[in-house]
Amino acid sequence: MRRIGGSSIAGICGISPWMTPLDEYMKITGQAVTGVNSAMEWGSRLEPVLREKYMKVTGRSVEFNQDPSLFGLQVVHPVYSFLVGSLDGIADGNRVLEIKTARSRWAGDVPDYYELQVQHYLSLTGFETADVAVLFGGSDFQIFELERNDELIETMTILLVRFWENHIETGIPPECSTSGDRDTRWARSEAKAVEADPQTVEILSVLKTTRSEITKLEAIQEDLEAKIKDVLQDSDTLTIAGKQVATWKQAKDSKVFNKVLFESENYGLYGKYLTEKPGSRRFLLK
Repeated sequence: MRRIGGSSIAGICGISPWMTPLDEYMKITGQAVTGVNSAMEWGSRLEPVLREKYMKVTGRSVEFNQDPSLFGLQVVHPVYSFLVGSLDGIADGNRVLEIKTARSRWAGDVPDYYELQVQHYLSLTGFETADVAVLFGGSDFQIFELERNDELIETMTILLVRFWENHIETGIPPECSTSGDRDTRWARSEAKAVEADPQTVEILSVLKTTRSEITKLEAIQEDLEAKIKDVLQDSDTLTIAGKQVATWKQAKDSKVFNKVLFESENYGLYGKYLTEKPGSRRFLLK
């Protein structure tokens, strides 16, 4: 069933560091499958531990989903049934509990992209307060309190409803906002041509000039770096008045898989693990 969940809110609203509105459209409509990365896996594994830590620190009781076939406590918007959420818990019957893990401490309070998710949950439940329990770097546990922001919730809900009506219901994807969006939207090419209009001709001209200037600057950069390397020779650090200004250090040795040798000596085994990968599109100027 197509629905908008809490993890999609920031992407739809255009403030997610990882997902664009088009990414969310493709995910919600089933045209893209979101894999589970290591951060997501460990966040899921640590959730019960962090929930227990939260209860111990705050003294609050927490209602949470105990059915392994479901993901979180399921809540639905009182008006728009396509707006849903999976809560990590409800504390003392009136507080949303959201559990996160992060590699490093946030610069200040809860990031905007997480706050939108939590405000969405406050909208669904009607609660006034939420706690965001976070484990930073595997050892620093902190709790952030967020109050309900009705103005933000109203604006956010308008955007979500508009996204649903304009894109999910109509099947019309959102406009591309990144280069990656364009690769996603038009992953396959067809053998046909498009005649450039005057505006496109001008853009093409500027692009060619820009690429030419970049090539010249890259050549200048390479020459200047070479001259600095001639000064350093076998030294790894350049200083001015004792202050480090440049380095040319040896990277650690690494081991790599010799695919060519393995294929030549074990072709049958090599062929067994070959899978077909769709070709990517290359943009070339003629």
